[in-house]
Amino acid sequence: MNNHTERLLQSDLQAIENDTAADDLFRLAQARKNALAQHRPAKSRFFWPAMATSLASVMLVSVFFMPFDHSKPVTETVSGSFQSDITEDNLDLYEDLDFYTWLAQSET
Repeated sequence: MNNHTERLLQSDLQAIENDTAADDLFRLAQARKNALAQHRPAKSRFFWPAMATSLASVMLVSVFFMPFDHSKPVTETVSGSFQSDITEDNLDLYEDLDFYTWLAQSET
């Protein structure tokens, strides 16, 4: 900016300041003082990422050291009544179950 523009802006600011009421100037000064006095605590910027990292680490360690019992056979998870229903006679019926479902849906 050149000197002429700066002088013009300064004179405009002084005119605005002279036209402003004392109550408004006091409120503006108080607002400026309050804004400058506010400071953020330094721990808030560090606390949440550190907490999230710690929690993720604990979860990862707990997953790695969680005991798994691989000695049980998979057949124990199937109930006994279901095993008794699957016999050699019914095996064909269970293998063709998708076909029978499609057939029932096409009839309706």
